[in-house]
Amino acid sequence: MRIGELCARTGTTPRMVRHYERAGILSPARESNRYRTFTEEDVELVLDTRCLLDAGLSLTDAAEIVRTVCGAESAPLESLDKALDRIRDRQLRIATRIDELLGMQGKLDELYELTSSARLSRAGGR
Repeated sequence: MRIGELCARTGTTPRMVRHYERAGILSPARESNRYRTFTEEDVELVLDTRCLLDAGLSLTDAAEIVRTVCGAESAPLESLDKALDRIRDRQLRIATRIDELLGMQGKLDELYELTSSARLSRAGGR
């Protein structure tokens, strides 16, 4: 199949497919006219990669683990351990970021309350 059909089946764009190719996720065959040809496996790789990206992994991490995670039955234990480490690391970074954002939200809530109180006392004094 050509890039247009791959994109239609996976909900992605030709630009993103080329990006996945540069990242090493896809390795399409080339016809004599240099057009890329994709397989059913490529459709699955794109869908799986999108799933990993939606889970918060970087493209680099997704490229490193997409075949390991999605082909887990045949992946060596060492590869699975490495994938688990990458996933756990990303979980911890996201949890840290959530804590930071909750702290910011709390400070903004306090600032809002202080500003709201100041506005009420000024408006009530008129």
